[in-house]
Amino acid sequence: MHVVHFNSEKYPNMSVAVDKSDGLAVLGVFIEKVQVPGFNIRDLFPARLDEYYRYDGSLTTPPCYPSVLWTLFRSPVTISRSQVNKATQMVHQRAYITQTDSCEV
Repeated sequence: MHVVHFNSEKYPNMSVAVDKSDGLAVLGVFIEKVQVPGFNIRDLFPARLDEYYRYDGSLTTPPCYPSVLWTLFRSPVTISRSQVNKATQMVHQRAYITQTDSCEV
């Protein structure tokens, strides 16, 4: 899972920040399948926020601007089977819109 943030100290919104080299930052976590109570965004992050990998990268969807500072946390988090199913349904509902869009590697 990843959560995208924009540099609100320099840019008024994500649309303006998206193509700037210091415009976006992304926090990422690995997910394992187990129960997580409720849906509090903090519960989706690992307890140790000081253990992470960081690298410059790009958006994962078009227009694929290379303006993202990625932060991927070392420790995985857990989610339930029903949460996996719900996320899968959401992805499939959007898939027909973006199936021909891709970022060149």
